[in-house]
Amino acid sequence: MRLDKWLWCARFFKTRSLAADAIRTGKVRIDNERSKPAKMISPGDVLNIRRNAFKYEITILELPRARLPASKAALLFSESDASVRDRELLETQMKSGSGAILRSHGRPTKRDRRDLMKFKKTGHADEE
Repeated sequence: MRLDKWLWCARFFKTRSLAADAIRTGKVRIDNERSKPAKMISPGDVLNIRRNAFKYEITILELPRARLPASKAALLFSESDASVRDRELLETQMKSGSGAILRSHGRPTKRDRRDLMKFKKTGHADEE
């Protein structure tokens, strides 16, 4: 079975084209080596998949004939214990530190700009 098709069947990616793009950009590796979307895989191959900040290290157990429901697709592979532990640790770190990250919502509004100018002049934003 093709690598991109297996990733789609195992529900790592929503479409085969997204899976193929991830493979081409190096986010999916077979035995720590880059490959092509048409690479033929077999049970026992180890895949390293990077999705956003999360990394998965999985071993292929089965090759399905068609795309399966999510509950059955989870049985197509096994994830290493270290991978699960690292991903859970990263998830807890992201949840606990999410308040400390400053998020910009684009360009400041007119009100934001006025408050900023007022703050720079006086050192306090609440004065009128």
